[in-house]
Amino acid sequence: MIFPAELSFIARALIGVVIASFVSAAIGHILTSRGITFLSAEVAHAALGGAAFGVLLQTLGFLWFDPLYGAFLFGVVSALITAYAGLRGSREQMEAAIGVSLAMSMSLAVVFLGYIRSEDMPKVWGYLVGDILLLTVDDLLFLGSMAILVGFFYILFRRELIYIAFDMESAEVLGIKVKFYHYLGILLAAIGVIVTTKALGAILVYAFLIAPAAAANEIAKRMYQIPLITLAIALSSGIAGLALSFTVNMPASGTIGILASTAYLVAILYSRFRK
Repeated sequence: MIFPAELSFIARALIGVVIASFVSAAIGHILTSRGITFLSAEVAHAALGGAAFGVLLQTLGFLWFDPLYGAFLFGVVSALITAYAGLRGSREQMEAAIGVSLAMSMSLAVVFLGYIRSEDMPKVWGYLVGDILLLTVDDLLFLGSMAILVGFFYILFRRELIYIAFDMESAEVLGIKVKFYHYLGILLAAIGVIVTTKALGAILVYAFLIAPAAAANEIAKRMYQIPLITLAIALSSGIAGLALSFTVNMPASGTIGILASTAYLVAILYSRFRK
């Protein structure tokens, strides 16, 4: 029997899954098309460092500074540094910048953790592990507003964002504002990663954000099908993961990550047998 109090956090978890799934459909498509999927791991761990910074400020008396502000700030700055490094379209330069930014973010997180009181540690580790069952109404309002922002710009500029992912030089010749769309794509990706990190945690964000999109790339026959298939896989993984977590008493976020990753493996097998 499900009591009203339990129903409320189940409803919040379902809303969180829906929000994260739509973000996955948009951002996963951008990241897999550009071949910079590890940007999601970089931004997620930068957000972890930012959350630790926010908790540290609270211990110093800045109670108004929510750790989510720090996560957002660090994640966006880290992504923009990567975007600047890869402005000329060099994937190798972007990969190097991602590696350096990831190392810097984790190093800062370790430093900040050294000054945080032990009783405040769970606030930081919550960003690392994450639990979609603990989302609050304020969390959902923030995640929803960011997801709407990401979705709006993705729908408006989807063709340009995907075009520069495949051929930045030709796009520039055609008069497309490559620099603008380059930064816009990375910025949208950063916001999307932060949204998903808040819902699932830094560890699982890669599985939920990239695995559905990678599976869609294996299955889809047309480019426009990729975000739709990604959305379907992310939604089904999220809802099934929540159902399994209650049925067999497994951690919800971990179960969702396992199902999303399994969907990718199934998609690979399907793609190979289809050929």
